[in-house]
Amino acid sequence: MVDLLVCERIQCVSRRTANNGRSLSARYPLHRELRDRGLDHTVPGEGSYVGLPGTPRADHLTPVYQQIADDLATEIRTGIILTNHPIPSERTLLDRYGVAKATIRQAIGQLRAQGWVFTVPYRGSYAAPSGNWPPIHRPQVDPSAE
Repeated sequence: MVDLLVCERIQCVSRRTANNGRSLSARYPLHRELRDRGLDHTVPGEGSYVGLPGTPRADHLTPVYQQIADDLATEIRTGIILTNHPIPSERTLLDRYGVAKATIRQAIGQLRAQGWVFTVPYRGSYAAPSGNWPPIHRPQVDPSAE
């Protein structure tokens, strides 16, 4: 038995299989059943969700590609991914996040535009030196409010 909540994002079949240890043949019918009953809907660029079209989603404020880009930027900033070292491959990111290849490419494009990574054609993407990183926005504290 699989518990899915209304508004919950439906992960791709390979990601669900990896997360739940269920065979592909046991997981795919669930998604097909939801689709056949009209109980799932797809938002282009964001993924599929349980519920009717227009159902509010908990994560609707941040697109999936942005969530992935934020995760990778945090890994670079904290030193999990070292500067001038490769970021995880597309295949690794596909397996980790269970999204489409286009979503991963959009996340990497976002990181490139922000200065977190640089891409070498036919070699991959690498964490950029810290001088290229965007500034971290910290909330300003009003000293008179204390």
